[in-house]
Amino acid sequence: MSAWRDCVGAEPLGPAPSDEGMLSPYRVLDLTDERGLLCGKILADLGADVIQVEPSTGNPARRIGPFYQDEVHPERSLFWWAYTSNKRSITLNLTTADGRALLKRLIQTAIFSLNPARQGRWRLWDWDMAISLGSIRR
Repeated sequence: MSAWRDCVGAEPLGPAPSDEGMLSPYRVLDLTDERGLLCGKILADLGADVIQVEPSTGNPARRIGPFYQDEVHPERSLFWWAYTSNKRSITLNLTTADGRALLKRLIQTAIFSLNPARQGRWRLWDWDMAISLGSIRR
């Protein structure tokens, strides 16, 4: 837990990942939308510490049904629950300098990232994400 606090200055939003599994020593940043969630889930199920990075508005997958007890709400999406189990989650506003700085700190702790299918999204923030993601340790 202290590594998480040191990296992001806050407690994780979910339980700490298990130390079991063949990928347990690795951290993965999941920057995907609904089309890439399965890849991160498989890595998390194999023991990787997968951190789902969501925009400040929440991941679009949170709005996909069905919903628990048919109550339409981002926290009640069964689709979201199914594809993000075993992951931790953090919400970052990448339109702000603080949000970008926090993501850069997270990048330094990850072995690799899962990137969104729509790469043009990074250009909206006028920030060269490719350079930062390329700095992930090998």
